[in-house]
Amino acid sequence: WHIDPFGHSAEQAALFAKMGFDGFFFSRIDYDDFERREDKRTLEMVWRGSPSLGNQSDLFTGVLYYHYGAPPGFCFDWRCTDPPIQDNPKLPGYNVKQRVALFLERVKQQAQHYTTNHIMMTFGSDFQYQFAEENYENMDKLIKYVNEE
Repeated sequence: WHIDPFGHSAEQAALFAKMGFDGFFFSRIDYDDFERREDKRTLEMVWRGSPSLGNQSDLFTGVLYYHYGAPPGFCFDWRCTDPPIQDNPKLPGYNVKQRVALFLERVKQQAQHYTTNHIMMTFGSDFQYQFAEENYENMDKLIKYVNEE
């Protein structure tokens, strides 16, 4: 995946397909194009890189939903104000059920704009993971409790 290029050429898709890539994901897309694709559920597509190469240059391509940042409410880094996942019921602020419910809401919100069964949930952005331990601890908890749901 390319998280932050400013533009994509048809030749890029053709080269990736010829190199054996079977998928490509990116985040930067024109805002109007994103809104159109979001409404029409075409944030995933088969990109034909070269008319002369035909399906040899076809590449499954997807546009990342939240750019490449975390879903709203799930940024766990030092610049973020989202609450951590508090999973000790003996302490005040226990919030596992609320955090899991919000996350599943974000997943469903994102999924309604794609046509396949799989979506990519990104958790990062520029200068993220300066407090990597807190990020990974919270993501591990989120994975654990969502899987238990």
